[in-house]
Order: sequence, then C-alpha cells, then structure tokens
Amino acid sequence: MGQTLAELSDRPEIPYEFVVLDNAIPNAWALPGGKIAINRGLLVQLDDEAELAAVLGHEIVQAAVRLQELFLELREGRKSDTLSQLFASHPPSAERVAANRDRAGELPPGERYKERFARAISQLTHDAPAYKTQKAYTTAIRRDPELFSHSFYRGLVRYEQNELESARTDFLASRELLSTAISAYYLGEIALAENDSDQAIAYFSQAMQGGGGGTLLFGL
Repeated sequence: MGQTLAELSDRPEIPYEFVVLDNAIPNAWALPGGKIAINRGLLVQLDDEAELAAVLGHEIVQAAVRLQELFLELREGRKSDTLSQLFASHPPSAERVAANRDRAGELPPGERYKERFARAISQLTHDAPAYKTQKAYTTAIRRDPELFSHSFYRGLVRYEQNELESARTDFLASRELLSTAISAYYLGEIALAENDSDQAIAYFSQAMQGGGGGTLLFGL
C-alpha cells in the first residue's frame, strides 16, 4: 500500500521505505529520504485500510517536505537544531481536521477493506494484551528487581509469544534470584525447540529434581 501511495505523490522519485516498529505508542514517523515507520500501537487502533492509507499518505507528504526543508537549511547554513525539528511531532489542529472531513465528504465513496485489514493485523490484535502484560512485568522488575517471579512471568509471556531468546533471558534472570523447577522446565522446552537435546535433558533433569537445588513454583 505504501509504495502504491508513494507512486501517486508529487515526489515519486524518492526511494520510500515502510516499516512497522514494535512500539506500543500510537504514532507514525517520517524522515527525510522516504523512511516511514508506523508503530504497532497505531496499527491496532485503525479500523480499516482506508485509515491506514490516510496515515501513510500524511507521512509520505511529510517525508518529502522534510527532505526539502533539510536541503534548504543545509544550503543556507542555518544553525538551528535540524535533527530535533525532523523528529518534532505534528499534531493536527481542529481546523485541519474539519477541513479534511469536508473535503472527504466531497469525494466519491470507496471500498475501505475493513475485513482484509483485520485479517492482516490479526496477529497484532491477538498479541496486544500480551504486550500490555509484558510492559506491566517490566515495570514491576524495575520497581522490585530482587523478586524472581516478575522475571519469570515476563519470560512466560514471551515464551507464549514465541519470543524464545527474550524468554530464556528472563527465565535465567529469575533463576539467579531463585532456582525453580518450572523455570528449568521452560528452559528445557526452549532448548528442545532449538534442537539442543543435551541442554534440554539437563534442564528437564533439574525440573524433575525440583529446580536444581531450588524450589517449585506454584500458582501458574
């Protein structure tokens, strides 16, 4: 979609690139040269492809304008903080929103592709509660880093999201505070998924022995 919109812009020669950032903040970004990013947090707030096209269209214009402004500032030798300006937000005014609505009302109706959009972001929508849970456990770890269960439960959330490397880091961190059978079990599952049978057997053995000299963790 992004490339299709870019071809219809007044600067189609710019090598536009579109990426999704793993960030819960609902926002989108445009940098000079056609680098455009939309946050995961904004994608799950949109209802259909029409709204996504509106966001991308706005950022495409911003990318072209910012490139022109950057070249102008460099040519004129201005001393202002150009980088800060490039990352400055650009919230729409009430007048601009009203004008856009009026303009949209003058245009012929089109297909919004709501169901197709929902299918495309279904995994993000499904994972949204888990991302919120991860954030909550991350906050808990910062507040009480000596409590092993925060790292363990964040690891469990990440494991269920198939983020195996991050999950392993959390399980190992929890074991540094308290060695539990259940953390050994999940580390064994991760090793098994990575075809490391020797490591998997070692962890499963620890799990059977009660966490390798530690304790069991109940209440899952």
